Amino acid sequence: MGTMVITTIITALISSVVGAIVGAVAAGVKSKTKKELNAEKAERLGVQCLLRTQLLDFHDKYTARKYCPSYAKEAIMNEYEAYHGLGGNGLVTKFYNDIMALPETQPDEKQEKTTE
Repeated sequence: MGTMVITTIITALISSVVGAIVGAVAAGVKSKTKKELNAEKAERLGVQCLLRTQLLDFHDKYTARKYCPSYAKEAIMNEYEAYHGLGGNGLVTKFYNDIMALPETQPDEKQEKTTE
């Protein structure tokens, strides 16, 4: 009966040690996964911020010119879709719509002067 007690104690110790090792490994995997998720989130937000900044710059540039060529509108549309796909919207949507409403050719300066 003495050997059964010793065997039970050794089995319990081995189970505890193995359980602790598995727990530590699992915690390490969870921690790494959490770090990776945080890095992915930071990367996504960084890209969103860069797209937002460029879209706002495009708004300033083309509204000042009072027109936006079709090739620029296409590029802006692609950037806006990427920005929106990353969860961005709000004020940028209004600015995007302002750009898309602009004419695609430069207004005739002579015509502007006669109408003023």
